[in-house]
Amino acid sequence: MSGYRGYLVVSSRERDIRYIYDRVLRDARRILGAWPAEQKPISRLLREEKPLIRLVGGGTHLLDRGELEDMASRIPWFMHELVRLPIVIVYRRIAGSGVYRVEGDVWAARAVSVLLGGGYWEEKWELSYEEVSELIKRYKTLFFVTIRVEIQGLLEHEEL
Repeated sequence: MSGYRGYLVVSSRERDIRYIYDRVLRDARRILGAWPAEQKPISRLLREEKPLIRLVGGGTHLLDRGELEDMASRIPWFMHELVRLPIVIVYRRIAGSGVYRVEGDVWAARAVSVLLGGGYWEEKWELSYEEVSELIKRYKTLFFVTIRVEIQGLLEHEEL
């Protein structure tokens, strides 16, 4: 074995899996860079001249003043200190169908309930496509919609 240099022989399947894995990680980092690094109460944002939040990637996201005031007028005053913006909605596929879920605390779920015509005591965690569309159409800058991709099992039994 004098000519053996210890080269790792990688199959075509292993290369394909590594490519997919690297691509998913790269895209996930890009998406996470646009994720909110902070959320602020409605009451605080209303006091700011330019209501904005910091993003994980170091940038900022400006919230539309008109959207903010409209939302504040629809949500009971006592919730203004409790509801933090932006509200994040996560889409993921479960058993072949898409599910939208409010990510965050109980006050985010209650705010979504109120905005969709429910009561402030109700918690709206699961949303239909139509409900998400309605919220985004009215509050483009106050909601973040993202996806959750699970690659669990992709590298099972693989040493890459």
